[in-house]
Amino acid sequence: MKTNQNNDIGMYIHIPFCQGKCGYCDFFSVSPGSPRQIDDYINGLAAEIQQRALSYTEKNIATIYFGGGTPSLITGTGIEKILKAVFKYYSVKPGVEITLEANPATLSREQVCQYCGAGINRFSIGVQSFNPAELKVLVRKHQPKHVYQTVDILQAQNISNYNLDLIYGIPGQTIHGFAANLQKALDLKPVHISIYLLQLDPVTPLAQSIQRKEVAMLSEDTEWEMYTRGQQVLNSSGLNHYEISNFSQANYECQHNLIYWQGREYIGLGAGAVSFQGHMRYRNKPSINGYLNSLKTGDRATEVLEVMDDAGLVSDAIILGLRLCQGINLNEFLRRYGVDILATYPQAVEHSIKQGLLELENGWLRLTKEAYFISNEVLYRFMA
Repeated sequence: MKTNQNNDIGMYIHIPFCQGKCGYCDFFSVSPGSPRQIDDYINGLAAEIQQRALSYTEKNIATIYFGGGTPSLITGTGIEKILKAVFKYYSVKPGVEITLEANPATLSREQVCQYCGAGINRFSIGVQSFNPAELKVLVRKHQPKHVYQTVDILQAQNISNYNLDLIYGIPGQTIHGFAANLQKALDLKPVHISIYLLQLDPVTPLAQSIQRKEVAMLSEDTEWEMYTRGQQVLNSSGLNHYEISNFSQANYECQHNLIYWQGREYIGLGAGAVSFQGHMRYRNKPSINGYLNSLKTGDRATEVLEVMDDAGLVSDAIILGLRLCQGINLNEFLRRYGVDILATYPQAVEHSIKQGLLELENGWLRLTKEAYFISNEVLYRFMA
């Protein structure tokens, strides 16, 4: 099998510290301990960055993404130390996109200046909602006023490249309420907006509240109407719908997430971070102490999440690629994987086209707009 992988890869750096667990979050996160613990973790990241560099000597780091947790709980000095290690031990592309996730109310003017001085050139703000009642359901720590304060700080520093995350399908949310959230987000002039359907792992506190019938999920029809309204509002604002859940101005697409959707490799650093290399996805075990101890002993504490054969790798690439609104270029896919999608998956393609869920145009295979909300009904047909 020929994969013809692009040598450009993404780098994800996990900052697990968080002031409190949101009701819907299933990512690895812990309350920040002493300043010493945070310093130890930063030192651990610098060590892992150096240790793993030998496995990526022929790769170029095209994007760097600080996720969490709440990366904005780390000082600018800490972020600078991490990035200095990355630039020292890896080949980093000029103009690399470096994103830092931040929760409202955790960013100060001084912090933003320090982050930008360290190399951060894109911010992703976890707004989720402008409605205090909805924020309470999600167990978010901020209030709507903190979003405005955060954006004011970014704009005062002439930072235009920022994303606002919103969630729809929150228990108690109305279609009108979600539309109001969208308009408030647009009023803040972001170059990028993400809208995500609330989906819950059974272990999350909110899922358990629903199981106890303390709150109720919305109907699928209501969630569909919210998503449709979101498409209409954001498209009419001039933002380009480039991935099922993501909208941006031209040239402001999230380059890091594009690496995921294009099926390219990425390295995950930090406790709980996931890497994709070759045919395998694996992650560092989600434990601060376990992570730090493994770096000292040289015995990396990792766990394999998925090992794919050739058919599985192709299936994975199709499922990810169809999330992009432009779809998959069939000739490029053939060159990269040596697989003709139309010949290999004739029934899946033909059936989906007849149902109005896929369309084939000028060598591109893509979901129809009507299929975006129910994309899983199409994507499962390509599973190996």
